[in-house]
Amino acid sequence: MYRNLYVPLDEDLALLPLEVLAGEEPWICTVTTTELNENRVSLTWDRVACTISIRWHSSGSTILAMDREAVTTVTIESQAGVLVFRIKCETNGFVGLLEVRASSTVTVTDTLLRS
Repeated sequence: MYRNLYVPLDEDLALLPLEVLAGEEPWICTVTTTELNENRVSLTWDRVACTISIRWHSSGSTILAMDREAVTTVTIESQAGVLVFRIKCETNGFVGLLEVRASSTVTVTDTLLRS
């Protein structure tokens, strides 16, 4: 069974350079970076299903498309002009952390370890 999904508060998202779009259901939300040197990162979460979908687009092409289930925490913060998306998941003896750092460049780190 999945745990609760903790996501950023609306008032915290309002302080970041993001476009926030409510989903068809109130528990679904999509945030998208403003254009960063032709890079755009979009993150959608579903608080009921405890899932996320993250996409990185550059110059009109999809560079990265990742989906996760059993997500426990989503955080987004700005660190010295870099937007940092962190997605934590935990299930069946495994713990994962997906981190996407978006600025004029985008870097992705994905870790899955036994807990």
